[in-house]
Amino acid sequence: IATLITVILGSEGNFNPYVSIGIVTASYWLGLAAYVYNDLTDFEVDKINKTNRPSVTGKVTKNQLIITVCLMFTIGLCLTASINFYTFGVSIIFTALAIFYSHPKFKLKDKFALKTVITATGAGLLSLLGGMAMLNLSLPILYSAFAFFIFYFILSPLGDIADIKGDRAVGRRTFPIVVGMKPTLMIVLSVPIMIIILTWISYDVLHINILGVFTSITTCVAIIAVILKISNRLHDVDSIKAIRPSMRYLNVLMQISMLLAFL
Repeated sequence: IATLITVILGSEGNFNPYVSIGIVTASYWLGLAAYVYNDLTDFEVDKINKTNRPSVTGKVTKNQLIITVCLMFTIGLCLTASINFYTFGVSIIFTALAIFYSHPKFKLKDKFALKTVITATGAGLLSLLGGMAMLNLSLPILYSAFAFFIFYFILSPLGDIADIKGDRAVGRRTFPIVVGMKPTLMIVLSVPIMIIILTWISYDVLHINILGVFTSITTCVAIIAVILKISNRLHDVDSIKAIRPSMRYLNVLMQISMLLAFL
C-alpha cells in the first residue's frame, strides 16, 4: 500500500498501469520474502514464543521455505529490473538488508538498535520504490517514505515486547531487553507525537491539505490511545499480540493519510 501511494503521488496524473502494477507486485513479493526468510531463521525463538506459523507447526519443511524465499526474491528483483535501474538498485539494497538482518552468519536482528533501524529502513525503501518507478522523488514522496520509516519504530518494538521471552532465550538484544519495558514504551509513544509535530510544522512548507492534516493527526491520536491502553499490561503477552492487527490497520490508515495530504 505504501508503494502504491507513492506511485500515485509520483505519477502526478500520468498513471502508467504496467509500471504501477509491476512495482506494487514487486514490493509485495520482496516484503513477503523478507518476512518468510526471517521466520525461517527464527524457528527456535518462534517455538519458545508459541507462534502459530507454518515453520513452527510443521506444515512446511525447511527446504520448502528456502525454495519459496528464493522464488519470491527472484520475482521481486526481476520485476524491479524490468521497470528501471533505480527501482532495481533499491530492491537490491532491500534484499541485502533482509539477508543481513536474518542470516545466521550476520544476524543483525540480534544487535541492539539495528533490529528496529533495519526493519524501519526496509519499510522506507519499499515506500520509495513507488516514487523511483515514476522517476519522481519529490518532497511529498520523501515525506511519505519517512513517515513509513518512523512508523516502524512503533510496530517493531511492540513486537519485541510480545516476543521478549524467546528473544532473551537466544541472547537477542532488543529494546525491551536492553532498556526495559517502560522506556521502550516511551520511545514507541514518542513516534506518533513526532509525526503530529512534523505534520503541523510541514503544513505550509509542503502545502499539505487540511484533510491530510486531520487524518494524520487523528490516526496518531488513535495510535497513542492504543499504546496507553497496553501501558499497564506490558507483561501480558497475549494482550500485546492482540493489538498487532489494530496497529497494522492504523499503519495502512497512516499511509492513506499521506496520500490525502498531498493530492
